Amino acid sequence: AKNKAPDMPETPIVLRKDLTALALWAPRTRTDARGHAEVSVKLPESTTRYRVMAIAAADATKFGSGEANITARLPLIVRASPPRFLNFGDKFELSVVVQNQTDKPMTVSVAARALNAAVDARGRRVQVAPGDRAEVRIPSSAKSPGKARFQVAAGSGHHADAAEFDLPVWTPATT
Repeated sequence: AKNKAPDMPETPIVLRKDLTALALWAPRTRTDARGHAEVSVKLPESTTRYRVMAIAAADATKFGSGEANITARLPLIVRASPPRFLNFGDKFELSVVVQNQTDKPMTVSVAARALNAAVDARGRRVQVAPGDRAEVRIPSSAKSPGKARFQVAAGSGHHADAAEFDLPVWTPATT
């Protein structure tokens, strides 16, 4: 048996990468004899609400449409709320929000890392009530002009999530 620290998530943390806005485009779907059509879709890894629209046409005068929503979510979601850009040398607090989508309270471990930026590498723990969210602020600073890449991760038992984002790091026009 492997030795594992008791505070580590039991599920590996996987970075969501497929954040495509369009989940499916199926312009030539045919209906059956009863006028029904079925399309399978694999949703991207975004945790968001997707709008589903269907438009039907038959002959030159028969048209119809319908609309519905699908919400993609995870039991535990981590979202960063970074600034739009940084100037090199900036010091700031990176806001990370963790959301508990379950019906049980969670003790969530949160961590961050970065390239071309410094983040306080100490992990943090936060209690999140069922269906609620909590904010964690991580002291950070920009290193040099270019691009800074950040990764934030959260884990609690069998639930884990991670996100990655880039920020431009500018040279300020004045000191």
